[in-house]
Amino acid sequence: MTEPLAEVRLSCGRWFLQVAGFALAMQGDRCREGKLPEEVYPPVPAEELAHAKIWGRPAAALPPDIVRFFRGTNWTKEMLEYVAAAINRKVSDA
Repeated sequence: MTEPLAEVRLSCGRWFLQVAGFALAMQGDRCREGKLPEEVYPPVPAEELAHAKIWGRPAAALPPDIVRFFRGTNWTKEMLEYVAAAINRKVSDA
């Protein structure tokens, strides 16, 4: 069996995505990717949704992808694992 191209590893207490031997994203760093499935993102706190407004509209009334675009998020282990699996699927399908 060959080594996966992408894998999530732990170093110094933080998870990171390693692709072809390069560390590309680390837990806690800003995630600028907006195309991950909603279920891998951490939930937006209810308190924040209750008080935040975007374009003068309550954030709770807007789609989650719009809220995340303006709010931003940080990489989590689950997000890193999703991306590693997606990369490895693309490689195995090629």
